Amino acid sequence: MGRILTTEMLRESFGHLARINPKVYRDMQPYFRIQTYQKGEIIRERDVEESYVHYVHTGTMAQLYPAKRGRDYRVRIFTEGSVAADLYAYFEKGPSPFYLRAISYVSCFSLKNDAEAALLHEMPEISRLSTFVNRQLLEETHKYLRCFQLPLRQGFAFFWENYREERKFLSRKDLAFLFNTSSASIKKLMDNLP
Repeated sequence: MGRILTTEMLRESFGHLARINPKVYRDMQPYFRIQTYQKGEIIRERDVEESYVHYVHTGTMAQLYPAKRGRDYRVRIFTEGSVAADLYAYFEKGPSPFYLRAISYVSCFSLKNDAEAALLHEMPEISRLSTFVNRQLLEETHKYLRCFQLPLRQGFAFFWENYREERKFLSRKDLAFLFNTSSASIKKLMDNLP
């Protein structure tokens, strides 16, 4: 039988970023929605306001974009320890053209945008931790987007090297969509990798 998820478990993931009293992690419980999802379950539909960010405690989520034919495109993979959300839609408080789906069993801590503001107001001792987490999130997002700003060959090599775990869940069709090229070009790039 598995462990019951509590916000105290966040200390294992974020304790190295900032020293915070363990009681503070316990006190954060009312602000988080702690959920589990089965493989294939949709976490958030498309064209719905992105009002939550999800910290993936265990499992893997995918951010998908609807395809005209066949399987939808997986445009981003969120593995254990990452924050899953369409951040642009989250900060703009608008609808997201993507949807989130669990591609394995997932347990996550979800924080609503208004609960985030209340949490920072009620518990100022976590503001330092929040700064570190936001910085990590910004750096990870910048690194991911950099793959697609470089010329195709360099960007693909950078992606292949830096996203080993995530690429296991992406097909050639997904990669072709992400890099705005054909599946044949992706196959050639994959064949030329060291």
